[in-house]
Amino acid sequence: MADDVAVDADGNAYVTDVKGSKIWKVGVDGELLSTLTNPLFTPKEWYKSLLRLNGIVYHPDGYLIVIHTLSGNLFKIDLGKGDEVKLIEVAGGPLAFGDGLELIFPTKLIVAAGNPSGRLVESTDGWETASVVAKFRVLCIV
Repeated sequence: MADDVAVDADGNAYVTDVKGSKIWKVGVDGELLSTLTNPLFTPKEWYKSLLRLNGIVYHPDGYLIVIHTLSGNLFKIDLGKGDEVKLIEVAGGPLAFGDGLELIFPTKLIVAAGNPSGRLVESTDGWETASVVAKFRVLCIV
């Protein structure tokens, strides 16, 4: 079940699968190039596997940041190191119900959805660790 997408510097798209705990890499011509899976993408609690990988962004330093919706886990996927996956330790969380991600600066990330509806997350060490530095609500007026 395709959900969010990020595009790298070469134009490849990375699409999260919210049901299958995987990320598809799609080339510029639309061809499926690879599928990224990792045991870290599957939490131990069965009920946290109902909604899985969701928001994703490409960082200009050559890696992806992706969130797991129900666990709130944030992952760093280093594309230059064979798609190495690491859990980003986040202080001041949780990021549970995280959905969309928006990289607003190389060291700052907005995590949308959940309660409160948004969190500003910051990293000073290349996204090895991070901290929630602000929480906010988004009101939509239609």
